[in-house]
Amino acid sequence: MKYILIVALLFLALCPVRAQGELKVIGEADSKWPGIRYQLYSMVRFPPDHLLLGVRLVATSQAPSGGTLIGFPVSIPPNATKEDISAGKYAPRPLSLMSSIMIDDATQKSYSPVTGAPPPGRIFYPSEIVETLLPGQALVLSVQFVVPPMPEPDQPATKQTVSFIFTDAKGSIKNVPVPPLMPPAPSSSP
Repeated sequence: MKYILIVALLFLALCPVRAQGELKVIGEADSKWPGIRYQLYSMVRFPPDHLLLGVRLVATSQAPSGGTLIGFPVSIPPNATKEDISAGKYAPRPLSLMSSIMIDDATQKSYSPVTGAPPPGRIFYPSEIVETLLPGQALVLSVQFVVPPMPEPDQPATKQTVSFIFTDAKGSIKNVPVPPLMPPAPSSSP
């Protein structure tokens, strides 16, 4: 019995480490917040012509030990009333990935995010958040874009790539291949 307990505890202790190690990061960019990085870890193409991105905000060991507000503080004027403050009138505004940009690398055309439903069987994370991140913590967000048109048939065959500039990022994540269309969900008909 003692042996089973030790094995179970060892398994539980190693699972989070293994799960984190398996996360494949497609690209990274620093944010305006010290020690906070954007990680693009998932990109799914689904019908009719959307890309659903999974984005993590990661607080590295260089992030302030007291935490970093992910969002935008609002100044409280000297004449603010206690009622206005209590009602949240001056609460921080959320960080929103809806002001991010996708760039078609071939044409340099920019695309703004779109709203929409997630593809069948996928989790739809929020695209905005207000949260405090401590070193070692991460937040998961998602954002959707319309897939840029494929190059004209008379153009040389090249892999279609895009780049992303996330809200308040210091740089971009460049030359990300557009994935193939996700296969449709299996039919539930008899």
